[in-house]
Amino acid sequence: MSTQRRPARTAAAAAEQPPPVAVPVAPVAVDGAGLGGRAALAEDRGLSRFSPIRARKASDEVLAVLVDALRGGMYETGDALPPERELAQQLNVSRKVLREAVERLRAEGIVSVRRGAGGGTIIESVENLAEVCASIQGETRASLRSILEVRRSVECTGALLAAQRADDAQLALLHRLLLMLDDVVDNPKEFWEIDLRFHVGVAEASGNPFCERFLREIINQLSVIRQHFPYAHVPHGQAIHNQRKTFEALVSRDPDRVLQSMDEHLGDLEYVMLGARLTVPELAATLPYSPEARGR
Repeated sequence: MSTQRRPARTAAAAAEQPPPVAVPVAPVAVDGAGLGGRAALAEDRGLSRFSPIRARKASDEVLAVLVDALRGGMYETGDALPPERELAQQLNVSRKVLREAVERLRAEGIVSVRRGAGGGTIIESVENLAEVCASIQGETRASLRSILEVRRSVECTGALLAAQRADDAQLALLHRLLLMLDDVVDNPKEFWEIDLRFHVGVAEASGNPFCERFLREIINQLSVIRQHFPYAHVPHGQAIHNQRKTFEALVSRDPDRVLQSMDEHLGDLEYVMLGARLTVPELAATLPYSPEARGR
């Protein structure tokens, strides 16, 4: 079998080749016990190598749903929640789990529990609902916080870009959606859909397809979680006010107004869902348009 010798590279061809890239390699522990070695592993039998497992606590999930219903105005002071057996069945949890959630509300003075005929769980006060909401742990709250944190980054970036790049036709579409909200204020489902179309419209006007794609995924994830909540939305009057301020900020092309309006806009839903608005001062200071970054 004949073999062919590869032609030697000329000096010119060699010069055209990109230089090799040096890839830093982190040191690898060869004893399987991390940087501390076998001695550290033996000291605590490897206990420090394990991390806590976040288990879903059903009573936290139930508490989040009850708080949402109360904050949404489904019940007034003096009203009674549905009978324990029926409510537990509707939520698909045990009566024990439901009682744990109700006990959290009772301890905060939000409800009282009356036994016997004519008794039940009675709404006493909604004064501490925000504090209770902010204290809830569990899978739903952790997921909501993570989604809403990312939503801030995506929507603020998209709005800033839209303020720079949106053309007259895109602004006209946002204005039409804004006006449509007044006509469906008594139809929660349609209101929600138009509200989301406004948000997606801003992302589309950014001219960045990833802003739109990521926002749609965030909205989908929020919609899945919201299915478990009986209220879970900003009051419609406040939502319309927020949309109007956002639109006016976009038309102004002023980045400071855009960031301020988006902060208020996103913060209202965060307050409903988490009991507190998200604040990330360190991130705000790094935004190119923020007053902090310009030394104001």
